[in-house]
Amino acid sequence: MTAGSPGWQLAAALDRRPADPVVAKRHRDSFAATGLGTTLEGLGARRLVITGAQSDFCVQTTALSALFHGYDVTLVGDAHTTGPASLPGGEVPANSVIELINSRFATLRQPGRRVEVVPAAAIVL
Repeated sequence: MTAGSPGWQLAAALDRRPADPVVAKRHRDSFAATGLGTTLEGLGARRLVITGAQSDFCVQTTALSALFHGYDVTLVGDAHTTGPASLPGGEVPANSVIELINSRFATLRQPGRRVEVVPAAAIVL
């Protein structure tokens, strides 16, 4: 998406307050070449709740990077999305891709970190 274009904007339905930080990204990893780490450090964040688009690209990469950066990760299993994946043997439906990402994170272990996959209704901040 082109920065500043209509598709690049945050969804209007988000409960966003004027003081909420916004970090623009250009790569699948939200920590890559952004100020996200500095912003989170300034906020004293220890746990990241991950949602978003492109489950198999941006969501997965950012969640893994968050672990490597020392954060606990909560992947909201019903709050990330993607399109079908094209493979040489055929197409994998989007719901199967999402299910795979949720399954992988549900069994992921990282020393000293908490990793969980929960539905949106179970999120407690």
